[in-house]
Amino acid sequence: MAEDCQAVFTGTNAKIGSAAPFDITFNTNVVEGYTSKFCVKCGNGIQDITEVYEMSQKGRCIARMSKISDDDSKPIILSYKGTSELSVVSNAFSDYFVNDPVDGNCPVTKCEIKAKGCVDKFTKTTTSLTKKTSTQGISFDIMSPLNRPYGFVDEICVICSNGDETYKRQTI
Repeated sequence: MAEDCQAVFTGTNAKIGSAAPFDITFNTNVVEGYTSKFCVKCGNGIQDITEVYEMSQKGRCIARMSKISDDDSKPIILSYKGTSELSVVSNAFSDYFVNDPVDGNCPVTKCEIKAKGCVDKFTKTTTSLTKKTSTQGISFDIMSPLNRPYGFVDEICVICSNGDETYKRQTI
């Protein structure tokens, strides 16, 4: 039955056997991270019992990503240069996280920067994130001009994901 225990379950990724012991089987050839809820109703002619089940498939990239250290703040120290052009000052992923790509099947797919606290959008134009693709793979570069005045600070949160896991790091 469907999750509401009223309608007939129309999904194709879970089935129940037609004879005792009524085994519930799942299709394992589905998109990673798939989740489905359905209701099972059993009765003996006198009593009916219904139970909602949830089936989910874990992605192969779980437990592949971690922080480089437990210290959530990692400052980026810039050396002054008299240029206002954007320069790479850090790699948003490799300077903060470690990812085991499992033979290339779990690459980092997304990185972004947010404001301090990791919730709000980072709106300053002084620091940005650029995604680059090369023969070595994808890199996510934190960019900033190097003509900043002494003592300048941009507090950002770096958030990266390999599709199954997402990690956040506060930085300056």
